[in-house]
Amino acid sequence: MEQEPFLNAVQTVDATLKFAEARMTEGIHGPRPQEIESARAAVQSAEASLANATLIYNRRASLIDGHERATSREEADTTKADRIVAEANLKKAREDLSLLLEGTRSEQKQQQHAEFEAQRANLALLRYRLSRATLKAPSAGVIRTRILEPGAVVMANSPVFTLALTDPQWCRVYVDESDLGKVRMGMPARITTDSYPGKSYRGWVGYISPVAEFTPKAVETPELRTNLVYQTRIYTCDPDQELRLGMPATVTLSLHEETRTPPASLSDYCQSP
Repeated sequence: MEQEPFLNAVQTVDATLKFAEARMTEGIHGPRPQEIESARAAVQSAEASLANATLIYNRRASLIDGHERATSREEADTTKADRIVAEANLKKAREDLSLLLEGTRSEQKQQQHAEFEAQRANLALLRYRLSRATLKAPSAGVIRTRILEPGAVVMANSPVFTLALTDPQWCRVYVDESDLGKVRMGMPARITTDSYPGKSYRGWVGYISPVAEFTPKAVETPELRTNLVYQTRIYTCDPDQELRLGMPATVTLSLHEETRTPPASLSDYCQSP
């Protein structure tokens, strides 16, 4: 399916996730030593500026209070304002240093971690949607029909291909209710077809339906079609891939042959002697 919109969305959220991760890491590590030293130097500079402004202010204030009138009132007011600015700068520099020494607040760390987790979950969702844009067969098989052509608009739950499953291969047979007691799971079987006279295929009983049903119309049987039967699946070994879907076959069960434990997989059974 068309994947470009999904790819663009994944790339966008991936970049956002990296940014959130960097912010979270920065909050955990806190300020660098160089930043702390720079803040301390700013405090020292602000202290020196305040001391100099205070010295100048006191000097000019004493000249005004005396009778010498060596300086004007305007210059005294200016030096007073400079001292106030220097005090404010020192206060700010000390607060900046204090913030760096305390590090990142716990609430900020929690917020940064929550943002990171939200972006990671969003990225996982977008990657899942991207993976769903690739059609994957549920099992190995052969494509029988391509229903839609390239470029078609597909709605949800719309079929695109029909698939014939080839692994495992099995024959569907129906057992009369009177013969059901003779059939057991793992019972050996032989399968023959009209296409290959004289050739038989190994098999075993792999499924017996727990529910009875009426004989399907397509089943040829000498008994009355209203008889109740049980669907049974005979798993088949076909290493040469000669059997085809829908091919009529005759199944012969070995009633007197020892019944095996149902194998874990068809390939294990076919490789055994």
